[in-house]
Amino acid sequence: MSDKPCEPSVDFHVRLQESSLKIPVESMKRNIKGLQKIDEKVFKKTDDLVKEMAKCKTKEAQRQKLKQIVASLKTHEKKVKSKIEVEKNLQTRIRKRLDKLEELKRLKDSGAAIHDLNDTRLLKWYRDQTNLLVADYLLKNDHNVDSNSGLLLLKSFHFEDMIDSDIILLSNKISSHILNKDLGVLIQWINDNKSYLKKIKSRLEFETRFQEYVELVKSSDFSGAIRLFNDYLIQFTRTYFRDIQLATGLLIFAKKAQCNVGNVNFQRYNALLSADRYTYLSDLFLSIYYKMHGIPEEDPLLVYLSVGVSSLKTRSCLTSHETDVMSFDHILAEKLSTDDHFEQSSCPICSLEFRQLNSLLPYSHVVQSHLFETPVMLPNGNIYDKAKLLAFSKGSNPQGDEIVDPIKLESFTTADMITMFPT
Repeated sequence: MSDKPCEPSVDFHVRLQESSLKIPVESMKRNIKGLQKIDEKVFKKTDDLVKEMAKCKTKEAQRQKLKQIVASLKTHEKKVKSKIEVEKNLQTRIRKRLDKLEELKRLKDSGAAIHDLNDTRLLKWYRDQTNLLVADYLLKNDHNVDSNSGLLLLKSFHFEDMIDSDIILLSNKISSHILNKDLGVLIQWINDNKSYLKKIKSRLEFETRFQEYVELVKSSDFSGAIRLFNDYLIQFTRTYFRDIQLATGLLIFAKKAQCNVGNVNFQRYNALLSADRYTYLSDLFLSIYYKMHGIPEEDPLLVYLSVGVSSLKTRSCLTSHETDVMSFDHILAEKLSTDDHFEQSSCPICSLEFRQLNSLLPYSHVVQSHLFETPVMLPNGNIYDKAKLLAFSKGSNPQGDEIVDPIKLESFTTADMITMFPT
């Protein structure tokens, strides 16, 4: 048997990176729809102006209407050019991502391999993918809009077109505003995407207006709360009737609920008054935003790490029983205080960096196979239980130590059997 690692195919990587192609495609669809709406508006406006111009009795009045038509068309031209630039930018992103996959195909076709120490081209390709995974994780999880660490990493490797950082950074910005109890940016986003939210029957608009209402009640601005209720919440009476009931009850019981936090009778009102509502609102927005843009909610980096860690984890590995997540500073302090020899001799899964992730994942090692007692593999790749295979072969009148594959009826010797271990 060869001890060379089995490398995944190009098709495997295409499936893994499906979202990186889907995100710009979804953006292109929205860009085209936006252009269609702009066209419809300007065509209607131009048609109305032409009709008004035809009714004008003086040449001066006609001239003024004509100027309005020209000004409207010039404004439209600028908007169309802007949409065209967006389209070109998205096409460039898709092309560069396809080029990266085509580069992998060329390397595979040329016989490049990770284990070939004299050819580091394929290794570099995988390193680039790892850097992209890290950058993607940092982009999503670093809410520092001005100097996002993921964006800085992308720029350092000149990979700006490989990840749709502008789309992710916008979600970070809106999420940060929500967590800081500022709903203005979220409301603007909701107004811009009302048709999509209506299509998926989202409750984001209701929850956002509900939170505005709750804040007004908490600040004792009851007239403002009633005004907001009539303007925005009453339209949801049929859809979210129970929530509307709570909203009306909150006007009466808000003060009592705030004074009796532990009282079971006011538990439902305290849940509405809790600051955790902003975390819920942020998570709800991100879920909808990611779905809208085709962004996977689970970080690909953590998915790959989970698969890798689980495949290496055994019952001998150290497992963290800590309930609190350790910070980077805590991990660094622990590593500096740990004996160097122990760190070098321990497996990567037992390291502090992976121990918290390790504790939530299953073991790769299974004590006993659920299919066969003693599985063996034949040279053709078929796997059978050893005892049953020998019994079948014995009934097939073998010569000497000959064994027969029950499915393909190919003959081999007992020396060709490879013992398999359940994992």
